[in-house]
Amino acid sequence: MPTGGVAGITLSTQYTFLTTPPNNFAGVQIVNPSYRPRAQFLFEQPLLQNFGEEINQITTAVPTSSLVPGGLRASGGTRTEGILISRIRFDQQRAEFERSINFMLFNVESAYWNLYGSYFTLYSREQGLRQALVSWQVNRTRFEAGQIPIQDLEQTRAQYELFRAQRFTALGNVLESERQLRSLMGMPIEDGFRLVPSDAPTLAPVKPDWASSIQEAMARRPELILARHDLKFRQLDLIGQKNFLKPDLRFFATYDVNGLGTRLDGSETDPDGRLGNALGSLTNNVFNSWTMGFRMDVAIGNRDAYAAVRTARLNLSRSYWQLRSQEQKVISQVGSQWRALEQYYGEIEAQRAQRLANAKQLEARFNLFKAGSARGTIDVLLEAQRNLADALANEYTAIVNYNNSIAAFEAAKGTSMDYNTVRISEGAVPVAVSVRAVEQQRQRTEASLILHERPDPAVYTAAVAPVCLTDAPPPSLMTVPLMQTTPGEPTPAAPAPGTPMPATPIPLPPSNLPQGR
Repeated sequence: MPTGGVAGITLSTQYTFLTTPPNNFAGVQIVNPSYRPRAQFLFEQPLLQNFGEEINQITTAVPTSSLVPGGLRASGGTRTEGILISRIRFDQQRAEFERSINFMLFNVESAYWNLYGSYFTLYSREQGLRQALVSWQVNRTRFEAGQIPIQDLEQTRAQYELFRAQRFTALGNVLESERQLRSLMGMPIEDGFRLVPSDAPTLAPVKPDWASSIQEAMARRPELILARHDLKFRQLDLIGQKNFLKPDLRFFATYDVNGLGTRLDGSETDPDGRLGNALGSLTNNVFNSWTMGFRMDVAIGNRDAYAAVRTARLNLSRSYWQLRSQEQKVISQVGSQWRALEQYYGEIEAQRAQRLANAKQLEARFNLFKAGSARGTIDVLLEAQRNLADALANEYTAIVNYNNSIAAFEAAKGTSMDYNTVRISEGAVPVAVSVRAVEQQRQRTEASLILHERPDPAVYTAAVAPVCLTDAPPPSLMTVPLMQTTPGEPTPAAPAPGTPMPATPIPLPPSNLPQGR
């Protein structure tokens, strides 16, 4: 019974057959052979220990009866844990699964934007490499004409080699970032394709409300859900341990119906007048008895029970303070990411302004350098090239940090699944979901570009004039060219003396040109 009681009906039959029966035994006529069927109605209810629905949903003991040895007691025993505890364990496993998914989503998104930033770092080094190549070619022409000393020529060559080395480093970072993203997504490390991010980053200001963010984090953060489930378990464990401090007081009642006969069928009496059908006499309810009473077992000394209660109280206190500590950590993490949103968005604006200023400065100094003006010294020009390349890389580093902080802010609130439209459902996968997954897989495979089908990069590197990016770079990497080759010889072929240098910027590929998968 839910309250811990036991109600039951038992039916048994005893059979006795004496091979040499006496006519009587102690003056009592013996029925031989004899069938003695017995029907017993039983009710037993604990009143103190193990009483109530809550304690029977917590304790590991199954309600049993002590009135029928080997009968109802055999159907009882112990279980692994109570139903309420099992439900808490299930909720804990689900919260742990959600925590793992949130952690995975944050890592994948962070790796995605890191790959995005590494591509733009590579792009900035390629731009600086092209600009350094132009300066080197111009000085090579002037050196052969006897207009500049050898130190100016080697200084521009050193700038070119610097950017070339930085480009190799940036390319290695691209491949390493791609490897990390592939590992997180369960993809092979190398399959003949390059992963190129196609989504534009978030550049709009994100200004969440502080109070609502804290409330959302308190309700959705999986770590807090796990801590609350543990606290609930400790509360139920304390209730269960206190139960053993009570004496075992029970109310019991039984009603027995007995029968007697020489067989189990036929009439109630045989031709000799003896008892016949034992089941018939059982249904007549002639031989019956009943019992009703109270029974109490009291332990002499409860040191073990009190020690278990003390341990449960300490565990409950520890679980409570762990929950408080987790809540403080979550508030601190939300506050840190909330502040990072403002910080990185401000850095984007500052880095963009710095890039625009460096681009205009480089354009003006390069014009003076081409004109041979004394004010356009090579030192200032080379420094301006480095500053523009660094400013472009720093701007997109700030963009990556800003988008990573948005993902970290959602993870701190425990809403990464909602932010990335991920749901946990039990049962069969809906048909619509499987169809969309198939369509996405088809687009990834058919719309991807195999490496050997990439257009010749020489088409985009033929023009060697510097690019002064006065406007923001393209928001998507679909328009970012990858410089596939560099001059094989340490000294490139210089143009003929007096040949005018091209003044047009390096054209970018068309925006509809796919660059990868």
